Amino acid sequence: MVNAARSILVFSLFVLLAARPSAAQNLGACGPGGVDPVATFTVPAPAGALVVIDLTFCPGFSISGVGGPGQVVACGPLKTVSTVAGPGGAVFTIGGCGGGLTPLFACATVTVAGVAAPPLRIGVFDRDCANGVGAGDLALVINDFVNAPAEQRSDYDKSGVVGAGDLAILINVFIAGGSTVTCPVMCP
Repeated sequence: MVNAARSILVFSLFVLLAARPSAAQNLGACGPGGVDPVATFTVPAPAGALVVIDLTFCPGFSISGVGGPGQVVACGPLKTVSTVAGPGGAVFTIGGCGGGLTPLFACATVTVAGVAAPPLRIGVFDRDCANGVGAGDLALVINDFVNAPAEQRSDYDKSGVVGAGDLAILINVFIAGGSTVTCPVMCP
């Protein structure tokens, strides 16, 4: 009953906040074809606008690559991924791993054509940075479910709390088989 109510609330919030980025901003692991497309999400933006996602303030996350055309990763004092928006917005597929303690606020800042957009809460499927998505990652998500339910690193459905839906999402990523290896780290 609680999960059903939470699902209705999440859906309602998504409809109300439709101008915000999609509800699935998660860093993926890699598979035989590169970054698992399960990590693809869209940031609404006018066609031709430069969209930048800055993960500098997401401690413990490593950017491991990108899977979409035109995406550029910049490492250094800032950890950013950028692309130019197409007709449907800016599409991102970002590989990454890790997930030390994350801030309770949305840690990824977003700019669209130089203007600040709502920040993103970022989840990470390959939590242990070893062998893609597997049992070790599931154990870490279960630990967050029990001991740290506000951690965005395991809040894959962006409900604001780690719950059964997040466990189901991770299990489905594992079963789909597209996240079989840990991507090489580009930006630690």
